[in-house]
Amino acid sequence: MFVATYDFGQAFNVKQKVVAAAREGARFAANQSTSDLTTGTTTACPESICAVRDVVQAYLVNSNISDCGLTSALIARGSATQWTWTFTASGCAGANLVLTINRGNTYTTTVPSGAGNVTMTVESTKVTLAYPYQWHINRVMQMLGGSYGATTTITANSVMQNMN
Repeated sequence: MFVATYDFGQAFNVKQKVVAAAREGARFAANQSTSDLTTGTTTACPESICAVRDVVQAYLVNSNISDCGLTSALIARGSATQWTWTFTASGCAGANLVLTINRGNTYTTTVPSGAGNVTMTVESTKVTLAYPYQWHINRVMQMLGGSYGATTTITANSVMQNMN
């Protein structure tokens, strides 16, 4: 019972840190120029995108969470017209850490203007971080001869309006 309580507390703690890492990445990206996103190949990592990845990686490491080898992760880009890059790090046991940075995310919002409301489309950055949490209770269950799902993916999304 104690191990399960401890484990759920740890999972909640990791969730909070993953949310904060995604938020820091989105906040940093929203202030970066998008001028380097239209040049280069579809598999290259533009400087501003790699900088966002590095901010997320540094936040995880400073929070005492494994970065699963994020700085050497495989990178994939949607299509040449999309501003979305996905990093897949396989350095964690059981599952991959996946970081997706979408610099061309849009959403609509309604704002008051004069006599009525105006619907506006806002360009933003969306950072999604999927972190594999390895349960400690799995080790206890294995000692007792049972089996238990070893990892759970903790996912966090953060959206920030682009400032440039």
